[in-house]
Amino acid sequence: MAPNSAVILTTRDWMALESTVSNPADNWSARNGPGRDWATFNRYAYGADLVIPIIDLGQTDAWAPSTNREVWGQRLWRYGFFLSIAGWIVTALGAAAITGIIRRD
Repeated sequence: MAPNSAVILTTRDWMALESTVSNPADNWSARNGPGRDWATFNRYAYGADLVIPIIDLGQTDAWAPSTNREVWGQRLWRYGFFLSIAGWIVTALGAAAITGIIRRD
């Protein structure tokens, strides 16, 4: 994962981490890391933010998959749109079931 903010990506601290560490997001988000005053990456919150359209946890605004580091970043970049669409479909079906639009007869 990499920050999705131009402000973070242009800071000296992030550029230094990016050039020296294979996964700079881990060091960036550490308790004493340089990014401690910025939005911290949380994989569970990111997944919920990507799939559940009703809530906005701010993770997809602050972080994005890095396509040039590992294969999982490339996969999440490609499939993120489909995960979001699936979340909308499941949420719509859940809302329809709760409101009684879908009934068993």
